[in-house]
Amino acid sequence: GEEIKLHGVETFDVPPGASKEYKFNVYAYREGSALARLVLTNQKTEEFLTFDVAFKFVAPDTIGTINLEAACRQSAMHPISIANPLSTPASFKFESSHPDVSFRPATLTVPPGGAQGLVEVVFRPVLAGQGTATLRLFSPELGEYPYTLKFSATPPGLEKTIAFKAPLGSVDTVQTFTFLHYARKPATYVARIEPAPGQTRPS
Repeated sequence: GEEIKLHGVETFDVPPGASKEYKFNVYAYREGSALARLVLTNQKTEEFLTFDVAFKFVAPDTIGTINLEAACRQSAMHPISIANPLSTPASFKFESSHPDVSFRPATLTVPPGGAQGLVEVVFRPVLAGQGTATLRLFSPELGEYPYTLKFSATPPGLEKTIAFKAPLGSVDTVQTFTFLHYARKPATYVARIEPAPGQTRPS
């Protein structure tokens, strides 16, 4: 079938009284096992030798390493190109061991015949730190594509500046500050007002 590819030379010569290794290549898209039969035939005498070769295909530890760095609440992206060598469409879904990593699009279908699909890995951290994570691309037709993510999240800078204008003698001036909550879980925020760098707290 299309899931396993075998390739080797079709003809080769062996001198009298000599031996020769026959090498061939095998490529599989998914995990599993297979059994192939190799038949070597003497074209002159029609004598032949038959060999049964068993294969076991396992998933790789990682296909490659992706490095992403971003300040907290900012985004860093990395594209992954996926080829579909089959004669039927291949569907993909994506998974990350890091909660601050998402994929665009969330699922992908790649047309057949060697077409290319593209998925963006998006890293938007909410806490500073660095480390490694695992990214997995799953396809029922083409198997699993594991990647290693090395990430670095730096502390955030200033979000934006708010200007207060109040007439003299007024009691209260209300200014609304709007921000987005990027974490996937609920959180409690505490507001605090501090002097800007180089400024003193008003008396």
